[in-house]
Amino acid sequence: LLCCAVVAGIGIHFSLGTPTPRDNTSIAVTAFELAYRAESGVDAALDAATAGLSKVSVKVQRNDTMDQIFRRMQLSLTDLANIRALDGARSALDRLRPGDELTFARRGDELVGIERPLSLSQTLKVQRGEDNGFTASVEEVPLTRHVITTGGAIDSSLFAAGTAAGLRDITTMALAEVFRWDVDFVLDLRQGDSFRLVYEQLEREGRIVADGEILAAEFIKEGRRFRAVRYVDAEGKADFYTPEGTSLRKAFLKAPVQFSRI
Repeated sequence: LLCCAVVAGIGIHFSLGTPTPRDNTSIAVTAFELAYRAESGVDAALDAATAGLSKVSVKVQRNDTMDQIFRRMQLSLTDLANIRALDGARSALDRLRPGDELTFARRGDELVGIERPLSLSQTLKVQRGEDNGFTASVEEVPLTRHVITTGGAIDSSLFAAGTAAGLRDITTMALAEVFRWDVDFVLDLRQGDSFRLVYEQLEREGRIVADGEILAAEFIKEGRRFRAVRYVDAEGKADFYTPEGTSLRKAFLKAPVQFSRI
């Protein structure tokens, strides 16, 4: 009898302390509802923050000033004066160049923020705060470097060959500058001359934005091979050398005038 009473007591204890399947379902539903409410609250806050918010990109034209841009967009000149009073914002916004791109965030007629790329890796951000004042900060934009190998053969010109190899004009000019002590890329090129190079491509936020440095290059002219490797010394100065360690710089230039100027 005692054993049966103990077993019965244990059975009652577990039946009282262990949730039934229906209890488990109720707990899961309640947890789901709480999580959904929390997520809905976050979404509602985000929706409220972005309600009526629009972004407009403006490309700077020749002789444009921030004053002219604000007037064209019918934005408050008082806001412009307050923004120009911020440390670092005035010089960054006053020195505009044709082709620069500014992004304005606005809610109705009210300016909410401005973004302006300062370089490939830096962006100026101006934002309106809850107190209706503005703050300015420079944010670092991470760049991803990809090492690319390409090459081509001369058919009509170095630029045409570079374009066919997927090079930007600035990288083609840099290639010519590397070998300017040995090759005159204006007068000495012959059909069938060829080149190869290893260089960097810079990616920002999933988009290729620029070519980086040339790391190594080779140019074959009428069977004669010229090679160059980029080396950065302890002081941070970069220059090109042959694979044997001899500087490519010589007393006399093969092409006295820079290829980029020609």
